[in-house]
Amino acid sequence: MRLPPGQLCVVTAYASFQQVARLFPVIDGEPVEQIMVAASVGEPSTTILITKSGKEVPVSQLSVEDQRQVALAIDAFR
Repeated sequence: MRLPPGQLCVVTAYASFQQVARLFPVIDGEPVEQIMVAASVGEPSTTILITKSGKEVPVSQLSVEDQRQVALAIDAFR
């Protein structure tokens, strides 16, 4: 698939992670329900965890230990 240059394009992908959801850190007492990864051309991606109530927390704002836990949970997808 070729994306047209100079136009805004959104690519959406979904994956179920119910089996590894327990591996993600609990945020303010809430389980993580979704993961969003966003990026712009030429920019690094941003990973955001979304809790059951809809609270969005960038992984970069988590403690080092929670960031490590997120990395291990994402690695479990492989």
